[in-house]
Amino acid sequence: MLLLCFVKSPRYAARTMSDVSKRQFEGDEESLREEVLYDSDMRTRLLDNTERIARSTNRLEDGLGVALQTEEVGGHILNDLEDQREKLQRSRHRLRQADADLTKSSRILSEMTRRIIQNRVILVGTIFLMIVIFLVAIYLVTKRGPSSTAPNSLSLPLSGVPVKNPDVLRIEAVDAAKDNAGSNVPPEPSGKA
Repeated sequence: MLLLCFVKSPRYAARTMSDVSKRQFEGDEESLREEVLYDSDMRTRLLDNTERIARSTNRLEDGLGVALQTEEVGGHILNDLEDQREKLQRSRHRLRQADADLTKSSRILSEMTRRIIQNRVILVGTIFLMIVIFLVAIYLVTKRGPSSTAPNSLSLPLSGVPVKNPDVLRIEAVDAAKDNAGSNVPPEPSGKA
């Protein structure tokens, strides 16, 4: 019995028909009035709770809609990021290719510069050698002076056949013409060897 005293009945317990019929039989007006007030108070609270639940449901549905929209936007962002990643990878590949091409071009330009310098050195050396040969030739001509002992004939290096100097040939032709002037015999060409 002691246990029953400590157990409290719930404030908003559902009324059973036996409770309602007991009170009706008692004929107590006041208890009926309390019951009506109690039932209307309970209805008001239930309606308030129902409205709160409806508002919470609406908020949850709105939150779910926002979450779905956010997920959709996130999907679009991920697709955009993937496209940008592919573009960046293609750009990086192009940059590496351009870097390789620039490196190759740099090597080719260095080789061309080296060859230009080499050609200039060879050109300057050739010009210097020609000047030296020219100066030596001038020196040799001026040192010997005009010599009367000039060779009468030149030899062709390829054939080995001596060829007379054209001045000598002219002088010989004039001398032959003088010798033959007294005779009417035409001079023989002396250019035959």
